[in-house]
Amino acid sequence: MLFECPDCKGKISRYYAELRVCHDCKRIINLDDLLRLLRNLGVTEQNIRRVHDNLAYPRLFAA
Repeated sequence: MLFECPDCKGKISRYYAELRVCHDCKRIINLDDLLRLLRNLGVTEQNIRRVHDNLAYPRLFAA
């Protein structure tokens, strides 16, 4: 099942049943599902917070 990326309008497919990743920009669309998947795999809350902080932090790229 394919969806459209809100950022680059690329194709998105589902991995791990609910984790959506864009084929073009490789962005994980639903961050909450990724964090829930990590919890289910046994990742510690400290590491989950680190992942959340790194992925949710808006990044500026210099041209």
